[in-house]
Amino acid sequence: MFYLQHAFGITDEQVVAGWVENPYWQVFTGEIHLQATPSIDPFSPSHRDKWLGEKGVDELLAQSIEAAKKVRVVTKKPMASWCAAGTKDR
Repeated sequence: MFYLQHAFGITDEQVVAGWVENPYWQVFTGEIHLQATPSIDPFSPSHRDKWLGEKGVDELLAQSIEAAKKVRVVTKKPMASWCAAGTKDR
């Protein structure tokens, strides 16, 4: 949910509400079966954000991308277009 929140620039409450409504988000976060209720308190993500900070978020994303490249889940070409699309509105 953390990545979804930062990718879409939404609040803790919005990401939790969106997660319940969007099966793609649920699969992205590792769910196997559709969940009708949130698996997280909408107010708890803010504690994580304060702990990680902006620099921690960037480092976590960089490490996740490197891990995905190592196991060949992503390649440079699709990732470049995704990154460009994800930053267009910022």
